[in-house]
Amino acid sequence: MRCWGLPAAGKPQRVEIRVGDRAVGEAVLDGQPRVYTWSVAAGELDGGSTTVTLRAGHLSVPARLEAGSSDARTLGIAIDWIAIDPETPTTALVE
Repeated sequence: MRCWGLPAAGKPQRVEIRVGDRAVGEAVLDGQPRVYTWSVAAGELDGGSTTVTLRAGHLSVPARLEAGSSDARTLGIAIDWIAIDPETPTTALVE
């Protein structure tokens, strides 16, 4: 997954990755796009539909953080892309 996040009150953005009910990874994001990878053992998947949840550590409004910004949206993390690769020994969010 390639993503980034806005800091809030001097704290960097964090993201937690969950597959089903299980936390599989966490990352501290900075303001620049970066690629992050997490793996999930195939045995942890139910064989049918699986839910992947991304949980942002905090939400930010750019207009409140950046002088001159008129962006009033409430944002968590920016995601450029997510890839799931079933060909590897584990299912993973990969580069």
